[in-house]
Amino acid sequence: MLKHYLTIALRNLRKHPGYALINVLGLAVGLACCLLIVLFVRDEMRFDRHHEQADHIYRVALDRIYPTNNVVWAPVGPGVINGLHEFPEVAHVTRLSQSEQAVRKSEKLFFERDILRVDPAFFDVFTAPAVAGDPAKALQQPGGVVLTERAARKYFGEQDPLGETLLFQDEPFIVGGVVADPPATSHFAYDFLLPFDEMHMGDDWGSAFFFYTYVALRPDANPAALEAKFPAMTKKYLGAEDGEDSYDSWLASGNAYRYFLQPLTDIHLHSDLKWEIAPNSDATYVYLFAAIALFILLIACINFMNLATARSAGRAREVGLRKVLGSKRSQLIRQFLFESTLLTAVALVLGITLAEVALPAFDAIQGPARANPAFQR
Repeated sequence: MLKHYLTIALRNLRKHPGYALINVLGLAVGLACCLLIVLFVRDEMRFDRHHEQADHIYRVALDRIYPTNNVVWAPVGPGVINGLHEFPEVAHVTRLSQSEQAVRKSEKLFFERDILRVDPAFFDVFTAPAVAGDPAKALQQPGGVVLTERAARKYFGEQDPLGETLLFQDEPFIVGGVVADPPATSHFAYDFLLPFDEMHMGDDWGSAFFFYTYVALRPDANPAALEAKFPAMTKKYLGAEDGEDSYDSWLASGNAYRYFLQPLTDIHLHSDLKWEIAPNSDATYVYLFAAIALFILLIACINFMNLATARSAGRAREVGLRKVLGSKRSQLIRQFLFESTLLTAVALVLGITLAEVALPAFDAIQGPARANPAFQR
């Protein structure tokens, strides 16, 4: 029976190639557009989900309150990490600080933007699979550096990079590890991980907001309860810097430092603070694109049905003749449904093919920006 339906369907399509072409192409283009937008929305929604502890990682941000206004900062001072270590809810703490430097390997010289200064606990908080060497140990050495696979290929080709030397602003660093490239769905990018040096260390709380500080909380920890302890931590350390009387007077004049936690997985779509580590997106646009994808698919389906309905009037003679020859109503319904299903299947295959062909260009257009506004002053 299916062979009979297929034969009749192919015969009808050959008799009306224009109808078949318009219907298939219209639905295929709609499906391709919908697929591309859905892929974009999926990537936006899964930012930073690749980290094993993603649901327990938070960034510590600062709401700096002045007597007449307030500024909400993504980075904080270098000393904040010392206070965070004191809380039992915190399993690990790490900091990131961005850097741009000239990197040299023999005759190869590049100006690199994706360099991070990090603490040794970086790998205790974030997931970065080791490809070669011991990346965690490399960060414990003052002159160690960890490369991504991309950077290792760029500077060393197929050569083993472990134990080799790279010059960062003419300062030698020995490659101690190689990690997998961070995915594009990460809110910060890097090709090189360098340990902090003495110039980057310190206990300052009130200035030098250059350190993106992250905590990995214990599974049973309550983030809201931890946040409630931050005012006491701030008073303890800032009061020690300025003197308690001076600190109380400073508060009374309308100043304050209010530290708070941002879930790692919310940063890309729900954070727009001063000096973000990279430009973020906005959840509103993601929801808007999802609605557009649904609208495009709906329009394509309606167009497909309208064309099928418009053609049905022209097939009245065929239906009448087949009824005279003994065809039942259920057989005619199955025949028309089979033809529609066949057209839909062809359009689906063509739509997936079009989406696959257009995907590289689409990625190039919507790929995440790598520039940091902090260095565009």
